[in-house]
Amino acid sequence: MERKDFLKKSALAALAGLTLPEMPFLTYGNVDAPDKELDYHKIRDIRFFNTLVRYPRNVGKNSRRDNHGTTNQAGACIIRTDKGASGWALTEGRKEACIKLASTMTGRMISELFSVKDGMLAPENKVFETAYLDLAGNILNKPAYKLLGAKKPVPNKCYSGMIYFDDLDPKEKPRGIDKLMEECRFDYDFGYRQFKLKIGRGNMWMERSAGDKRDTEVTLEIAKAFPDCEILVDANDGYTPEGFIAYLKSIGDTKLFWVEEPCAESM
Repeated sequence: MERKDFLKKSALAALAGLTLPEMPFLTYGNVDAPDKELDYHKIRDIRFFNTLVRYPRNVGKNSRRDNHGTTNQAGACIIRTDKGASGWALTEGRKEACIKLASTMTGRMISELFSVKDGMLAPENKVFETAYLDLAGNILNKPAYKLLGAKKPVPNKCYSGMIYFDDLDPKEKPRGIDKLMEECRFDYDFGYRQFKLKIGRGNMWMERSAGDKRDTEVTLEIAKAFPDCEILVDANDGYTPEGFIAYLKSIGDTKLFWVEEPCAESM
């Protein structure tokens, strides 16, 4: 099945149950303050480092990977100027490619690379945009939301992304759906009102039909137990297009805030 055909069919199958978030539209170019101060700062260096992320509990399996453990290493960078200003952000992509790009920025004026009006001036440098926003905000003494044209901070919902396949562990005595309900309760009491559920158990860890059935049961049970919460699902490409459409039909009118990686796009 072509990706465009899957998108059409899945949209029809889930039209009643899938709701899209209302996202604020922020853009460069709406700032009334000049950014000439950026003309006086030259990039001294860009340093890369890893920061340890500690999870509040063990993170189990998803459709393609075994136990994730209790920590993770996240890549980050810090940009410093010759005037002592700095900005930092997490980085994405291959570290080697980021280092190569960073070498082309050292010694250049910020205004050659970034502007409050347009953001990063070269598309290939977009990976550094968040760090440059932080840097520009520190130099201009303005929070990032003002650099993006907002009059005040824009609150956004934050979801719990730790609802994995803990119902399947330990292998000798699986804890079942009750374990997931316990984890959702923990996250709910912590303040979350969105749960991102990992699905796709039939890809590796269960027989296909049994795994698909469990995905449906988990979705329905959590949605029923937490009616004031929004449900997100992430299959990590663990379904075929036809299989995922069947999943959408199986959850009926249960509303999904979003769907992530239902299947590989090359299928």
